[in-house]
Amino acid sequence: MNKKQWVLASNNQGKLAELQQLFNKNALDVELIPQAKLNIDDAIEDGLSFVENAIIKARALRTDFKSRSRHLFRSLCWRNGQKQTRFSQ
Repeated sequence: MNKKQWVLASNNQGKLAELQQLFNKNALDVELIPQAKLNIDDAIEDGLSFVENAIIKARALRTDFKSRSRHLFRSLCWRNGQKQTRFSQ
């Protein structure tokens, strides 16, 4: 079975190691990938609580992935000779 890959919305190496150890200890087949490995910048954590900052980071990742997938889709369509693409927003 292939390992699932999850992107960690953090570049904190200590946090990454701690979570990966927890997953491995509990036999969870998950590989954590720090966002820096995908060239994603840190979000500005200006929330008033841990939860607000977690939401800010999750939204930043979602926006980045949405943008990347849109560019990839356009690129693939262009290579296949399709000059018009449609997206559901």
